[in-house]
Order: sequence, then C-alpha cells, then structure tokens
Amino acid sequence: MKIRFFNVIPNPLSDEDLTTSEAWDANLVLEGNSPYFLSSNSGKGKSTFLNYIFGLRNDYQGKIEINDKETRSFTLDDWAKLRKDNIAYLPQDLQLIPHLTVWENLCLKNQLTNHCSEKEIKDFLEKYNLLDKLNKPVQQLSIGQQQRVALIRTILQPFELLLLDEPFSHLDEENIAIGFEIIDKVCQQQNAFYIIATLGYNYGVTANKTLLL
Repeated sequence: MKIRFFNVIPNPLSDEDLTTSEAWDANLVLEGNSPYFLSSNSGKGKSTFLNYIFGLRNDYQGKIEINDKETRSFTLDDWAKLRKDNIAYLPQDLQLIPHLTVWENLCLKNQLTNHCSEKEIKDFLEKYNLLDKLNKPVQQLSIGQQQRVALIRTILQPFELLLLDEPFSHLDEENIAIGFEIIDKVCQQQNAFYIIATLGYNYGVTANKTLLL
C-alpha cells in the first residue's frame, strides 16, 4: 500500500507556521515494510493525520492519494472496502463496547471479518496476559487493560496498513514490548506496515522514518 500527501494543510492549522513539519505542507510518500512514527506535542495534528488516511476527516487543503487514487474521489463503498480489507485503525478513544465482555468485544469484530480462529484470539489474549479477563465486562478493566484488548481487536482483520493512535499511553514497559511483538508478528505475516502516533517516543523501535509534525 502506498500513501501520498501532496502539500496537505489541515484547515485548523492553516494559520500556523508549518515550515518545520515533515508531514504538513510537504510531499510525502509512506510505503514499505517498516513502521513510521508521527512525533509531536499535543495539538499538532497526529490524530488528524491518521484520520485523513482512514477517511474520517477531509478538512484540508492539498491532496491525499491511496494507491495512486485521490481519496476525495472515494465513495462510501470504497472506504468500506479499504477499512475491511486494507487499513486497520486503533483510535485513542479505543471504541470498545463497555458493557460487553472482552470475549464479546473481540468476537463481534471477528464475526465481521472471519479473520482469526478462536484459538488464535485466545493465543493473543494469553500473550497479552488477558486470558483470565475473557468473561469480564470491558468497563471493569483498567484503562491499560482496555488498551491491550483494543489492540487485539484491531488486528482481527486483514490489512496492509495499521494505524495506531497513542496505543501504549497507559502501559508499562513490559506490556509495550509485548504489544510491539504482537504488532510486528502480525505485520510480518500480512506483509504490512504501521504508522504510530506518539508524543515523541519511538520505544527503541527501528522505523522507516520518524515524522515531526
């Protein structure tokens, strides 16, 4: 998958000085098998960048292409297909269903994609020390546990690109390392890459590029 940004300027940032940005008001190509990091302080557009790629927002000047097709020309069906088969997204707000159990949240996603077996899902849970939370409502979990569940749910689909918006903000070093191990393994299996938004940390991961917003 290839993503191109041609001199994209978010409308909310149109009056700001973007001369030092490596993503905004620049010609940018994202592709390959290595991850990218979006690094900046809050308010510089990390979530906005990911939302543009996922088609949740289009309030910008310039042009964005996915696989050489301008995204402004995409129909709702085009976006639905991309989100089903090509792009997976973990937003900051996680979007878990609070009153459902961990297992119900995961199965709800997997029933739509039919991507993993029950054993594979339970293997993810075991790897991430969540197997004993299987039948617990998500709303009873800590925010760190919810982040881990949300990460597992996100990868229960085929994808060429994985978008991650501050996915480890409430995790300790051990669980961050496990998260990267899971992500790297799944991306390698699917010949995919990921873009992760972060407040300036690269967690020691070798990236294709770190983009300063």
